[in-house]
Amino acid sequence: MATYSADTLARLADSCPDLIGHKDGIGGIDAMTRIHTRLGERLTYVGGPPTAEMFALPYLELGVTTYPSVIFNFLPDFTLEFYGAVRGRRHDTVIKMLDHRADTWSTSSRPARPPPATAPDRSAPRRPISPRANSPN
Repeated sequence: MATYSADTLARLADSCPDLIGHKDGIGGIDAMTRIHTRLGERLTYVGGPPTAEMFALPYLELGVTTYPSVIFNFLPDFTLEFYGAVRGRRHDTVIKMLDHRADTWSTSSRPARPPPATAPDRSAPRRPISPRANSPN
């Protein structure tokens, strides 16, 4: 994943008028603040760190109105309600939802699954998945 400074992204935007957006995939609030301050409305901004919900409120203030949600696949109702609260700037609701989910997602209260009693034998070669797997073409 490439990361760009505000200066580099500004030069890219100047030299490429078709550049329309910037996605932050790491949760770099500081970098996004610098980029948004430098480029303003020139670009569309997308949040993209794996824990996007944790960054939703500060990103919204920077003009990041959308982000991919990893948890949407598992908790679509929660995610849609959360996104509505973020977009509606209902900060108290967002914080309560994050706190509630953090408590239920915590693994500290659950024991880890023990390792298997015997490890699989990896010394023997595996069969090909398909007949074409060994094909030179």
